[in-house]
Amino acid sequence: MTRNTDNISFEGALSQLESITEKLKEGKITLEESLELYDQGIKYYKVCSNILEHANQKIRLYNKELNSFKEADY
Repeated sequence: MTRNTDNISFEGALSQLESITEKLKEGKITLEESLELYDQGIKYYKVCSNILEHANQKIRLYNKELNSFKEADY
């Protein structure tokens, strides 16, 4: 049941995380399955978090560059 999260998109990771959350909420699985799903959920959460942090860093860089261009125009 272990899946590779190296080359997954944000949308793919989020979809997997949502699916795992629904399965855990249903409560129709064994404790062992729950623990495995929880472990996978943590991995997908980290993927989403890392992708969002990287995007946030890019936006801050772009905003900084934009502000420096605006200041140069004055």
